[in-house]
Amino acid sequence: MVVTSDNGGAREEGASNWPLRGSKGTILEGGIRGRAFLHSPIIPENLKGKSFPYVMHVTDWYPTLLRMSGCEMPENAHRLDGAAQDIFHNEPELKRTHILHFMDPLKVEARKSDIRTFPVLSKRKFDVTVKAAIRSENWKLITGRPCHSGCSYSNKERNSRYVIDRVSLDDVESSKLVRLYKIMEDPIERNEISHLFPEIVDKFLMKLADYYVSSKILSQIERKHF
Repeated sequence: MVVTSDNGGAREEGASNWPLRGSKGTILEGGIRGRAFLHSPIIPENLKGKSFPYVMHVTDWYPTLLRMSGCEMPENAHRLDGAAQDIFHNEPELKRTHILHFMDPLKVEARKSDIRTFPVLSKRKFDVTVKAAIRSENWKLITGRPCHSGCSYSNKERNSRYVIDRVSLDDVESSKLVRLYKIMEDPIERNEISHLFPEIVDKFLMKLADYYVSSKILSQIERKHF
């Protein structure tokens, strides 16, 4: 039995993602980080009550459950978005290290306020105004505007611990369309460090540009097909 959330809680409905920033609809950790637990009689004794300390995407559950139950993967498994994870091993051979959290070509930030240039994208179709988030290991990069109703803690929050920190991300980093975080060390996304690691930023932007082209090609194929 697996119980999991599909996204962070909606603040307007009274949910609280404290101490993470953001909520449902944002690409900050408060909006995309989910909670889950698994119950099964085949869980090894030494792993009962333990956490899986690696990144896992919700699409990984299907192939993972097939693998752990001994079922064969479907013939078209190569078309699955998810990949099997060794969640029942202390040192898993299969573990996810990379996630494209979000990319929507229709959600584009109108404000071109970031004065920085990114030459690595000079001949690519992708633009940093597109709302996107990508992660690899300890790094997470965000482009565009991560949330459209402010990235602070809402006045509707029912958790009193938010009261001491209601500073909006837009107030702190209003001119930035590219943000980089060491997400394992900084899960509350306080320390934006894109200016310190330009080579990491370039690698992520190139990867996002590749995804962007792929999504455009796929959307064209789907339109022709349907």
